[in-house]
Amino acid sequence: MTVLVLLVMQAMNQPPASRPHVYEVTSYGADPTGKLDSTEALLKAITDAFNGPSEGFLMKGIANLGGAYINLQGGNYRISKPLRLPAAGVGNLMVRIPTKKSQFLKQMKVM
Repeated sequence: MTVLVLLVMQAMNQPPASRPHVYEVTSYGADPTGKLDSTEALLKAITDAFNGPSEGFLMKGIANLGGAYINLQGGNYRISKPLRLPAAGVGNLMVRIPTKKSQFLKQMKVM
């Protein structure tokens, strides 16, 4: 617990340019009610995170995204196809699900 508190305090004391970038999925059009398909909105947020600012390298060939995270903000998100990461060679990216009630709803398409 002490380590977590220290990490949060360190993050809060960082200059704004070095704080992790947050990608809010609802700002990309994701529907937290689960009524509408949020697949494309989530894919756009993931792509933007991968193309976002980088802070050097974690190790050779692995760019550091600086702790950027995709915030699902709670809710139910309908997904109609697999969410795939757009590229290899990046790290330090998180997907944040802030409540236990958050979940993905997989939509099955009938052809």
